[in-house]
Amino acid sequence: MRARLAVVIVAVALGLVGCQDRAEREAKAARANAEIYAAKARREAEAERARAEGYAARARAEAEAQASAARRTASRAEAMVAERAGDAADLASAVANRATVERALALGRQAKAELDKVYRTDSDYDLDVTAAGASADHAAKLAALPHVTVGDLTVGYEQLASVSTDGVTRSRHFRATWRRGDRDVIVGYQTSETLDLAGFAALVPRLVPAVERVLD
Repeated sequence: MRARLAVVIVAVALGLVGCQDRAEREAKAARANAEIYAAKARREAEAERARAEGYAARARAEAEAQASAARRTASRAEAMVAERAGDAADLASAVANRATVERALALGRQAKAELDKVYRTDSDYDLDVTAAGASADHAAKLAALPHVTVGDLTVGYEQLASVSTDGVTRSRHFRATWRRGDRDVIVGYQTSETLDLAGFAALVPRLVPAVERVLD
């Protein structure tokens, strides 16, 4: 009898131990599942925040692009208004400038034909001649330039950048200028010759009479 009772007690104890082990395993599994669900929820929340931040960033970028486009459009509109407002004046100025340049080149060709009669060179050269109303600014510049005397004229001369009036680049560009009655005469001389300023000064006494003949 006692032996059976002991066996029963041992069986009950073993059953209790087994139940406790299962409960602990189930509790551990539940905790693990809870941690998995919590981690998944955190990842989803982080992904949702990232998506929201991406949407916000794209919205800001689109708004800035639209604002920038609006600013560019406004700037172009202002430029067009200013351009159209000055169209008439610009057109008149362009026509006047073109006429001045064409006359300077035409006089230059005539003067070159005269100069070729007394000046021989193997190098190509061009002239442009402008005669405008006398000004105090020109008189001051003429006084500041090195000069030579040709007859009763005081002729200033200088070396400039190497671009001619007709847009053809030369290796040398010089200018001679003098007062002729109530007009200021300015002569551009562009040449491919390796001429220096002293060489141009030596040419001036032949250049001036050639120009004067076409201005008469």
